[in-house]
Amino acid sequence: IWEVGDDVTDALGIVKYEPDFSHMNSGMGGKVQGNKLGLATNFYLYSIYDISEGKYLDAEYLRDAADGLQIPLVPILMWNEAEFPSTVDEWVEYATRKSVLNPERWAEGVVVRPMVDTYEHLLGNHLSFKVINNLWLLEEK
Repeated sequence: IWEVGDDVTDALGIVKYEPDFSHMNSGMGGKVQGNKLGLATNFYLYSIYDISEGKYLDAEYLRDAADGLQIPLVPILMWNEAEFPSTVDEWVEYATRKSVLNPERWAEGVVVRPMVDTYEHLLGNHLSFKVINNLWLLEEK
């Protein structure tokens, strides 16, 4: 986690937030987790946490931040879609796919998050879940 200061805030054009951000990146490639996708080493922006507000930035701000920081954003498969899977079986089917970063390899799965950060009281955290690709899982064994 890196802390980001005023200069980056100005470059992003985010004036609503104080410059107290930390961003989380997903490292891929090289020796990271055995490099199962066969990628060159890179970091992909996954989320940004506004420390002073105590919440994660919404998807629109995250996309703008990736552009402003010139850090690639993790692949987004659905953006503000009207329809999306609604059952566990539909999500598992949706997650059973090849990677968009390397179509010759199975994707590990998909992470599902709302466009607007949502606190889930039952989870005690912001709403987010991961659906594992069963074919990737079988290949791992």
